[in-house]
This record gives sequence, structure tokens and C-alpha cells, in this order.
Amino acid sequence: MLHPTDLISLPLRVSITDGRQIKGILIALDDDCNILLSNAVELRNENGKWMSRELRLVSIRKFTISKIEADSSSYNDTVKMRDQNKTANKKGVVII
Repeated sequence: MLHPTDLISLPLRVSITDGRQIKGILIALDDDCNILLSNAVELRNENGKWMSRELRLVSIRKFTISKIEADSSSYNDTVKMRDQNKTANKKGVVII
């Protein structure tokens, strides 16, 4: 099972309680599970049409998050890399 910090550097789509979605790269999270996204873009539905706005760097508080999604291929790559690092560490090898 992945730890939340294993998702750092993955592209995420975060749905927030007011109906907006924010896409960006996870760069940090704190002990309260507030998150920080870089290269963030806000998506909102206005009269049936999705509008976007570039936000760049955005902090999202935990209580406003309704769903977090990661691209399956990015997630799978992260799982593979983690497993390779575990195997390599057993052999005394460090993979950067």
C-alpha cells in the first residue's frame, strides 16, 4: 500500500466541495493532509461549459477536498519505482 508521500510529484485532479476541480502536481502535504499543488489549473462548470483558469501554486485545505484522483499510469509507475527501490535496498543499492 502506498503512503500519501509516495504520491509527491504525481499529477492529481482534486475535486473540492464547491464543485470546482483543480489539476496540478502534488509537491507537498502536511500532517493534517492539506495539500500543495504546483502548475495548478482550476476547472469550473459555468452554465454547462467547463472554464479553466491558471492558478500556478495553490494550497488546498483538507476539509474542502471531496475527492483526489491520480492518473493510473503515473500511479502504476510510482508503485513500480517503489518496488524497485525496495528490492535494490535489500541488495545495498541506492536508486535515485
